[in-house]
Amino acid sequence: YSAATKLVELHAHIDSKRDLKRLFAEYDVNKDGALNEQEFAALLCDKLDVDSRIITYHEIAACFNTIDENDDGAITYDEFKLWWNDWGRKRLHRRVPRTSSAADDSRTSAFSGMV
Repeated sequence: YSAATKLVELHAHIDSKRDLKRLFAEYDVNKDGALNEQEFAALLCDKLDVDSRIITYHEIAACFNTIDENDDGAITYDEFKLWWNDWGRKRLHRRVPRTSSAADDSRTSAFSGMV
């Protein structure tokens, strides 16, 4: 169950640009105009109906880093919209590393209890 698969599933839960904007605003808890890793982890876990204790930090980080185009540690609405508009398989598989280590899969998320 790769990070790319999680992003494809997340995309499927977002029906329109209006929904995208509402979702971004809802999870931008500190209202700074960007999603940090904790805010993104909450969004991902909630939309995929996944408990934060069973998704690994590496899976969340791989998804986050795919959307964070400029690698500044925050996902702006423009980056989120760009990902949503351009989420093709080729792009995702190029940027998202597969989680392959058994140790990674068994490790609980660093976000446990924060989501």
